[in-house]
Parts: sequence; C-alpha cells; structure tokens
Amino acid sequence: MLRQSLIAILTGTAAMVAVASEIRAEPVCGPRAMFIDGLKQSYGEKPIGRGLAEGAMVEVLTGPSGSWTIIATDPRGMACVIGSGEAWTSPDQPRPAKLVEKPA
Repeated sequence: MLRQSLIAILTGTAAMVAVASEIRAEPVCGPRAMFIDGLKQSYGEKPIGRGLAEGAMVEVLTGPSGSWTIIATDPRGMACVIGSGEAWTSPDQPRPAKLVEKPA
C-alpha cells in the first residue's frame, strides 16, 4: 500500500515536473553536498528516500513545514533539482499546519 502510494505520488510529481521543466529553461545544478547542506540550513529538509533511475540517484528531501525538493545526482556527484514545492505529506508524518483543517 505504501509503495503504491509513493509510486502514485512520484508519478504525479513527474507529470508536474514535466510541465514545470518547459517553463524553467535552465536546470539548477551543482555538487550534491551543496544541495543537501543548503536545503537543510534553509528549509530543514532531509532526505526521506532515494532510488536509481537511468544511471542517476534520485532523492526526495522534505522539511518540517511541508517543503520538498527532488534532486537527481550523477555518478560524479553533480546534482540537479528536478522539482520542489510545498505541502508535502506522507503517511508517517503529521500534516503541515497550513493544511490542517480548522473546525468551523
């Protein structure tokens, strides 16, 4: 169940990224350590999962506010941002405060 949910989320994310990539002309790339350190310091994001795709390691990082970033790293350690956003939720994390419904 969790695996199917993650696959559905990543498939949806891939579709959104495909649309966003047409808008963003230049990818944001640099050493993986720069992204890991910078995202941790700026947003509190930490890797929650990773996998391999077409010779690259793909990682999902999330932060306590619901921010998220997906990066792909090649074997030389160079990474590019695939997508980023807000309001990330997963079954084992509480929903970000701005998504929690307030009683009427």
